[in-house]
Amino acid sequence: MKRLFASGDVLHQWRWTDTRIHEGSPSSPTEEREEAEIQVAIRGPTMRWLTLAGMVWRTASVLVAISGAWSWLKAESQLLSVAIIVIVANAVVIVVLTRRPAVIRLLDTPTFLAVDVGVAFGLNLLASWVIETGTLYGLGQYRDLFSPYLWGTVIIWTGIRGAAMGALFVVLAAVPLQVGMAR
Repeated sequence: MKRLFASGDVLHQWRWTDTRIHEGSPSSPTEEREEAEIQVAIRGPTMRWLTLAGMVWRTASVLVAISGAWSWLKAESQLLSVAIIVIVANAVVIVVLTRRPAVIRLLDTPTFLAVDVGVAFGLNLLASWVIETGTLYGLGQYRDLFSPYLWGTVIIWTGIRGAAMGALFVVLAAVPLQVGMAR
């Protein structure tokens, strides 16, 4: 890896290695190891920053949603409490991820994926069940409180697991979740 960075043209060499592998020519174990090290060196920080961007976006969007829904939300103490807990939990994860970059490895687990997506879907279902029937998509006061949180979750998992995972969540949020929220 030091040899690649010392040459000053990492991108050119990385493309050359990638092209050579796809052409079917054999590569040495050293070249394969170096390529793997480069991918790890790029993937970790990129994944961390995409995750941070999604976390900040979904936390800020819930704050905006709370301010938009304040007129009716203050009467729904259960929903307001859940929203505040979600904001605080996300803020803690943002701070930890900012100060400890290695934490991203903990977030890239099937368990965290299931919990995070479950929370996002659960928050939307909870909000739709708590508010008055027939008002979720009505005009006027902001009612779809946790929808921005869900889309922030899609951003996070698209960054961590790729476009296929993001597309899967979009499909699940577009049809089954909306059916579950309708009543």
